[in-house]
Amino acid sequence: MLEGRKILVIGINCLLILVTIPSCSGIEEKPDLIIEKIIMWDISYHIPPSYNFYCRVKNIGDVTVEKMIFISVNVYRLVFGIFPIPCVFFRYIGLGNYDKGLKPGKSIDIKFADGMFYVPPVPTLISTYYLVIANVNPFRIIDESDFNNNYFTEKNYW
Repeated sequence: MLEGRKILVIGINCLLILVTIPSCSGIEEKPDLIIEKIIMWDISYHIPPSYNFYCRVKNIGDVTVEKMIFISVNVYRLVFGIFPIPCVFFRYIGLGNYDKGLKPGKSIDIKFADGMFYVPPVPTLISTYYLVIANVNPFRIIDESDFNNNYFTEKNYW
């Protein structure tokens, strides 16, 4: 009986020690930005069409982003749908977050082209396929939990 009480007292003391010691998991909560997709909106409704292009950026982290978000975008024309030729490079476009920042699980659209592309309405072999390579947070100004998912690549027929 005395042995059972000793084990109970030792167990309670161990439990108290474990509860009172702060968690030292080493995992710090941080934001994590990704580019979900490239969006193209027709703003002219006439021929030739004029488009605005956006990167949809999402915070998949645990903390709200309160700093300015930057993106860089490379656009290549794919000759015959294969060979990339540099078309346009949009470098370091920033967006001041509105309201109280980009909350976890929320997305925002960052414009990177303002009616600057002429998108052929009829397919041609030379200039209808585009390769878009985008990067969010290229300067790593925002301390993220994972920088490896900041790139987005998409081959599009516009």
